[in-house]
Amino acid sequence: MDIQLQITNEAINRLKEDMKLINDFEPIASIVWKDEGSSYRTIENGEWTERRPLPSGWGIGFYSTDNIENDEIQIIQGIKFYFGQDEVSEKLNGKILDLIEGKYEIIDK
Repeated sequence: MDIQLQITNEAINRLKEDMKLINDFEPIASIVWKDEGSSYRTIENGEWTERRPLPSGWGIGFYSTDNIENDEIQIIQGIKFYFGQDEVSEKLNGKILDLIEGKYEIIDK
């Protein structure tokens, strides 16, 4: 599945920064639709935080390259991505990944 997604320079730079912070594994970025009640962890001061609840919407996460087959990896503007939600991921076609007020946002072209 090839997702046609554009990424702003600000979002690319932030993705690269975020990926450098992950030392536990070699990260692959992923954009996923999360339902209300999902949770996430972030890295703060070099340590993983406790899980926090999320509202529904698009989110950025990172998978280990150990868990993803090479033929499932897509490189977009120099960043490795994994899109594992099939029909849901296809909704990203024609969208833009941007960084707005310090947060990743999926917007229409």
